[in-house]
Amino acid sequence: MTNRRVDTLLRYLINQDDYVPVKTIALFLNVSTKTVYRDLELVKSIDGIDIEIKRGTGVKINLLDGAFLENYEKSVEIGESNSQRRKEIIIKLLKQSDERTSVQKLSEEYYVSQTSILNDLKYIKGWLKSFNISLESDYDGTSIVGSEKDIRNAYNSALMPLTHDFTYILSPSESRIEDSTLNILSKEFGYDNVDYVELLVGNLEESLGFEIVDPYYINLITHILILVQRLRTGNVVYNVSLNTTDIRAHYLTAATRITDQLSEYFEISIPEEETLYIYQHIDSIGGNISTHDRNEQFKKYESRVSDYLVNFCDSLITETYRELSIFPSKDEQLRGFLLVHLHAVVNRMKYGIKIRCPLRKVIFEEYNNVFNAVKVASAKSMEKYYPEFTLSDDECCYIALYFQSQIEKDKSKKYRVLVVCSSGVGTSQMVVSRLKGKLDNLEIVDHIAASYLNNDYISSKKIDFIISTVNIDKKSIEVPIILISVLVSQMDVDSINEQIRLL
Repeated sequence: MTNRRVDTLLRYLINQDDYVPVKTIALFLNVSTKTVYRDLELVKSIDGIDIEIKRGTGVKINLLDGAFLENYEKSVEIGESNSQRRKEIIIKLLKQSDERTSVQKLSEEYYVSQTSILNDLKYIKGWLKSFNISLESDYDGTSIVGSEKDIRNAYNSALMPLTHDFTYILSPSESRIEDSTLNILSKEFGYDNVDYVELLVGNLEESLGFEIVDPYYINLITHILILVQRLRTGNVVYNVSLNTTDIRAHYLTAATRITDQLSEYFEISIPEEETLYIYQHIDSIGGNISTHDRNEQFKKYESRVSDYLVNFCDSLITETYRELSIFPSKDEQLRGFLLVHLHAVVNRMKYGIKIRCPLRKVIFEEYNNVFNAVKVASAKSMEKYYPEFTLSDDECCYIALYFQSQIEKDKSKKYRVLVVCSSGVGTSQMVVSRLKGKLDNLEIVDHIAASYLNNDYISSKKIDFIISTVNIDKKSIEVPIILISVLVSQMDVDSINEQIRLL
């Protein structure tokens, strides 16, 4: 087992053709010569290699086994470093899309075999394909080919999963961006630049009158930073146009203001296409619903969007619950929040904007049934209402979170019920016990004989519905009544669940 520094030392020496002075190694690793000698002792303990140390000349490594490096990479715990290296290569290719690199150059830069780099490029080719970007190689080297918008979408996605343990930010930050993400963006674009763009987005929020929530907040900041970097290398988003009948004037004004401020701060010329590109991102962040009188806000929001979108939302809810084989929730807030979210989703699809869900792996592992239900339901609903688009897995993950949250909310809600039996205490206690064993969302307030039942008692106990083993005159009682057997069969449980769905 080796630590990361020893692993780096070993790879560095393998890529050298001759003796390397210890001082040179120390400078490379940014450690003392004493530490280098200590690490060399650890390298010596690795089977399959021989270390030569010549005083006044330096250090040289000899591989005793031609397949050593390949076997070493399989045995040492480098899964994370492989993933990290691939992400770094992806970012390098995207950032320098106009330049070519070579397998040999990458091999020397990362101190790994050319075979490892070829495996990396095979993985990267598949990853880039999901963004409509191709990886092409010839005698002059390797480079990427794709539209500017696709390159920026891929660049944005590649940045977020990086997991380096950076110490780039030395003091606590007042940024709303989570620390690890802030470290990544600061290393890539510079802390002052990230801070300035975050200030611009804060001003945008003031002009819009609401706070932009994640993932839109991070997504907007990252895309603006990428926009500036790509413009500096002469890469512009072309063929950006807007339907003048759908345009939101205050959003366009806000985008123009951001463009002007970016141009002044970064001292670059920003073409009109980039202003429209920023507008598209602003138009894809969705709205924000405050906690005050949400149902009324949802009604107003619904009146402002197309009937097509409303029907798509209703279809998605129906189809998802059908796939889950559970009764749809009667909570109107699920529909309201989804409608707001789906409005932004449709705009993103229309503009070709992709977002990444950082909880994707967790959702796949812990809420796989909900994700799959959304995936199938969305395909059916999209085919009916938006056949020209396809919902990505990341978008499905965000939608799945809404359903999972509602399912857990529905499960946690307790319904206040009154159990009514003929007169026997033993029978009523048995019914209560069986109900508690089969339905955990019931709060059994009391169990009484039918002769004591009256509306004043029901009202005082705030009863949602009654479960009874005897016939009761429903006309005289103000809450629903479910008639069950004393054995509480599965048919009885289904009847109770049906009543809960109707509440």
